[in-house]
Amino acid sequence: MIKESNLEKGISAIIPTYKGEAFISKLLDSLINQTINPNLFEAVFIVNGELDSTPDIIKKYQEENPQINIILTYSDPGVSNARNHGIELINKEYTIFIDDDDYISYNYFEKMYEYAKKDRIVIGTFYDVDQNSGEVKDSYLTPKLEKSGLFKNPYDNLREMLTITTDKLVPTDIVKKYSFNPDLKNGVDIAYYIQLYADYDFEFYIIDKNQGANYYRLLRDNSISRMPLSYDFNVTDRLKVINEINKNLKRAKKIEVTSFLKTLTGGQVFKINQYLEKHPEDYKKVLEDINSYNFDFFPFKYLNEDISKLDNPKRELIISYAFSPTNTATSNTVAKRILTEKKNVDVICGSLDELDKDFTLENIVNQFLINKIVIESNFSTGWENIKNFVKKSMTALDNAEVYDKIYSRANFVHSHFLAIEYKLAHPETYWRAEFSDPLIYAFGKDKLSVAIEDEDYIGRINEKLNLNLSVNDDINCICEYLTFLLCDEIIFTNKNQKEVMISTNPYDVKDIVNKKAKI
Repeated sequence: MIKESNLEKGISAIIPTYKGEAFISKLLDSLINQTINPNLFEAVFIVNGELDSTPDIIKKYQEENPQINIILTYSDPGVSNARNHGIELINKEYTIFIDDDDYISYNYFEKMYEYAKKDRIVIGTFYDVDQNSGEVKDSYLTPKLEKSGLFKNPYDNLREMLTITTDKLVPTDIVKKYSFNPDLKNGVDIAYYIQLYADYDFEFYIIDKNQGANYYRLLRDNSISRMPLSYDFNVTDRLKVINEINKNLKRAKKIEVTSFLKTLTGGQVFKINQYLEKHPEDYKKVLEDINSYNFDFFPFKYLNEDISKLDNPKRELIISYAFSPTNTATSNTVAKRILTEKKNVDVICGSLDELDKDFTLENIVNQFLINKIVIESNFSTGWENIKNFVKKSMTALDNAEVYDKIYSRANFVHSHFLAIEYKLAHPETYWRAEFSDPLIYAFGKDKLSVAIEDEDYIGRINEKLNLNLSVNDDINCICEYLTFLLCDEIIFTNKNQKEVMISTNPYDVKDIVNKKAKI
């Protein structure tokens, strides 16, 4: 529970105003006609920036309505500076932020205060008002706010409402612990409120729409949602907001808040994508700016993607029998390759439940994964297990469109054997194959695997590829040779590894490997 304080009972309304002369009278009318006891609220107007007649209008209302506690003050330019100054001045136990071109229903304060509690945020009904026609319309937020009472799973279902500055009654004790960031040109509402959600476990109360606790937002032509496309707004400012989200991810105490904060990055990336759609030539510059922040979390899976078409077979399929969170050198290396290349991918892997798990790297690499297909599979290097993994995987992939590209890595050979089957089924698919070490021999020329001894498999491969493989060939030898033969690109760690693998394979692979090799 949040502790009681010495603040006075009632509500403080913080209202920044900048050249509000055309709109502010409507808000003032709604304030002086509130049904709540006038002693239970104060309205703090903070004039910021270049002056017009707004202060004079406010002063006139002060003189004509002495029973209403209207406070007029001034701050440095900028809405964040104005709100921060207002936070310093307020004295009531609950706080509401109001924009100077908006207005509220006459019973708004009364209803919001009726449901107030020290560990609660109260939310009224939101309406949009057309600037030109004055028509009042349901906001896109309104349908979510029709059910009265405590709102379950607010971080899943109230994302937009929780990150706008207005239409929320918040305990002033908490409001005073935080400030708005004046360095942000926009996104200041998100940056402010996520601080609160990271640190406090609020309950959220929705007032029934029929009770008329209404907040009316004026939709103006110069609103953030209608800003013209520019690198500054669509990229630079968005990355600053994502940086604020990352700061609070480190502080969040609840899993649902962490997930909520991550989802907020999606809206920022959407605006980046709007810019990239018109200026694809700036993609490299955008990546450089993203990387300059060294974010702990960035949703690369959405970058430069049409979110409605995320199931895009032109993404590469990563085939890795062991993959994060399975904690092996191979799974970690594949995950780090994905992080290095910073491209959206799909992954198919084995469950390998009996092996150790480490979720640290998984949490990072997940930002690039669109689809992750996990095949139930116990860990074994025996041929029957390899064949079982391949069969189950091919069945799962039959339901997907054909990929333009695949990547596989050994050690473990399961990955290459699956890639072999996929390439045989889809020869048009480009296959990158990587080897961590030579597969056939260990130090001392001891073979690393036994003979394959599978007449059906060897017979099928020989017939399909017009080869003369033997059932007495060991599993790893077959894996190496077929991979060299069928893949489009072979990735080696170094030149010495390539030469060793050429010399130890019993088949004539030198020309094939040299043609396809990449160090």
